[in-house]
Amino acid sequence: MKFSKLLLDLATVRQYEEMTIQWFSRAGPHLGLSLQFGDSIYICNPDFSNLILSHPERFRELSINLLEPDSLATFAHGHGNASAFSQLEDLTIECHNLALDVTFAAAGRLRRMKAQIPFLSWEKRKNFAPWKQLTCLYIGSMETSVWVPLVAHCINLENGTFGIASTVGTPVPTVNVMMAHLTSFDLTFTTGPLFIQLFEGFRFPVLMSLRLMLARNCHFSWTHPEHFYRQLILLHIFRFIGNSEDLVNLLRHTPSLVSLHATTYGELNTFLVRLTVMNESDPLIPGLNRLTIRPKKWTFLSSSVGLLLKMVTSRTLHTSACPLEYLSIIHPNVESRRSEDLDLEQQLHALPCQVIKCSPLRRYEGLFHFVPRA
Repeated sequence: MKFSKLLLDLATVRQYEEMTIQWFSRAGPHLGLSLQFGDSIYICNPDFSNLILSHPERFRELSINLLEPDSLATFAHGHGNASAFSQLEDLTIECHNLALDVTFAAAGRLRRMKAQIPFLSWEKRKNFAPWKQLTCLYIGSMETSVWVPLVAHCINLENGTFGIASTVGTPVPTVNVMMAHLTSFDLTFTTGPLFIQLFEGFRFPVLMSLRLMLARNCHFSWTHPEHFYRQLILLHIFRFIGNSEDLVNLLRHTPSLVSLHATTYGELNTFLVRLTVMNESDPLIPGLNRLTIRPKKWTFLSSSVGLLLKMVTSRTLHTSACPLEYLSIIHPNVESRRSEDLDLEQQLHALPCQVIKCSPLRRYEGLFHFVPRA
């Protein structure tokens, strides 16, 4: 029996060095290998770098960090011709060295990549990977000026996760791209406003799941939002972390939404009122049946319990909207709950189970939720 996966950790390497070398040499020259370098100190070990890095054509999965000072130079020297990554399908790489200049652009089978590396400009990274063939991509942080052209080249992307630093005054590159396969998008804005213009040149015809996370001081810039709104029409799953007023504005344009997870920085009154069905005509997100609310401050919810009850009830009494099948209310800080928090918990626990056709409210570790009946 031949094994195809090698996990290197410092203790194992030191204890079973000879055995590891024998294992690698006997694995078969044509067998694709999955290698995980949990610590870049292994890259600097000549016994292993000579044995392993000299055979890049055998890598099927490669997880590597290059945080040690000498690890980048060793890896760049040892992996040989980049075109030799002929079997590589899955790459995870972490390196904070601005001198990173290795490339995987010729890895013809690479589909999944997670990269925590410096993205200072698109020109410096356009040859880092075969962007057009990637289907799953995670990049920890980049400026908007890099994000737009990079995503525009990922025309076969299905799942994308990005950290974006937005700076006021930074010009947004012009693109015109149909993301025909993108079904799941996860975007975290770490600084500055979320400029809707970022999406102006993109079309997402099959986008089903979206997660938007904004830092507390980040707001949307709502200049010419019509194009962005049109990309939300088919959205089924939406996870949002940000200001409640931005959330309410977005929900007006998500008629197909089924599941909503909302973590909000502000008061919840307007949000709950907008979800309340007032009559049989034109309810907001009529198909919503799963709702999770996580206020950043418990007082944001404690002042809105009456509105919460009214919203839940209204979505059962009116046939123009689906009744909630799942409602989860998450306390922002279990350890710091006070007596007034417990009073609110009792009110939530008293929610009538027949209102949403679910079993009684259960509580554990600060999490309240309804679950569907068996």
